[in-house]
This record gives sequence, C-alpha cells and structure tokens, in this order.
Amino acid sequence: MRSQIVAGGAAVLLLTARMVSAAGPVMGPILNTANGHNYYLLGPDTWTGDEASAQALGGTLATVRNSQENAWIYSEFMPTANNNLWIGFTDPSHDTVGGSTHAANFVWASGEHSTYRNWAAGEPSNNGGNEWYTLLQYQTYNLVQPLQWNDVQNVQGTTYGVAEVAPEPTSIGIIGLAAGMLLCRRRGV
Repeated sequence: MRSQIVAGGAAVLLLTARMVSAAGPVMGPILNTANGHNYYLLGPDTWTGDEASAQALGGTLATVRNSQENAWIYSEFMPTANNNLWIGFTDPSHDTVGGSTHAANFVWASGEHSTYRNWAAGEPSNNGGNEWYTLLQYQTYNLVQPLQWNDVQNVQGTTYGVAEVAPEPTSIGIIGLAAGMLLCRRRGV
C-alpha cells in the first residue's frame, strides 16, 4: 500500500508497515543446521500477510516440530523482533467454538503433520470466537510465558512472522533416489 503526499510541489512517497513485509524479509536467510531449512524474519503484519510473504519466498510460516526447534526460532529471531512471532499453525475451519474441538482443527501451513504443541495453559482458547492464528510468545502475558503459543486474531500490529523455506531437491538427489529404487526393485525388495 502506498500513499503520496504533495508538499511544496514535491511528491513524497510514504510506505506502510504492510509494504515493509511485502517488500521482503527483515532478516535472513538463517540456516537451521538441525533440519537444513532456511528461515527469515518477516516484518510486522497480519498472519495472512506474513504467510503470503513467506510463500513469495518459496516457503510458509514456520512449522515447529519439537521443543528444540521452538527454542531455536525464539533465540534466533526474538532479539531482533523484540516482539511476538507468527508461526504457521492455524485453524482454517474458522470455527467459533473453543476447547478440544478448536484445538483439533489446527494445522500447519506447510501441510506437515507435526504433533509437537507448546500451547500455554488454557490455550488455544478461541476467545471471542475468532482466534485462528498462532504466535510464539515473546514475554509473559497473563498466563502465557515466553516460548509458549497463544491463539490470536488475524490483526496487524507488532507481531513479526518467521518464514521457513525447505531446500529444493537437487537433480543428484533425485537421480540417487531413482537409482536406489531401481536397485531395490532388481533385488526384489
């Protein structure tokens, strides 16, 4: 989104926070050696805005597979963001109920089936019936502690996004996979 102000005959271009995120990452790529994926810190935006920016980079908002990855994301990006971080966990059903039904609706934007969860006590609460997006908490807020997750509304504020981009398979890897499959077939495996 752009706005132009004309002052004294000169046009001044103003960029909004949405443009900062859409223009590219604030930081990255940073390689997570544990999984070989690159991560980027995206500017503050809505969950859906940062997810669109992550897709433009060839990935999605981050999938968190275990407590080590949760801690890694926090330690890598929190010092720069100094605020909450969007991760790729969402309730696409946009239901208005809470409790276990709401919790069971959450899926990863990447389509992965990670079973790791780090919800704060009482979360996901779906407070107000429209908390369908997940953030990694920066500092203590009510009962939510740093590193824990909270379901929130899709609002633009000061929450940054963390994009995860998996490497593309190489032609050598694909040839190796095909050769391995052929060898197994010949051996009757």
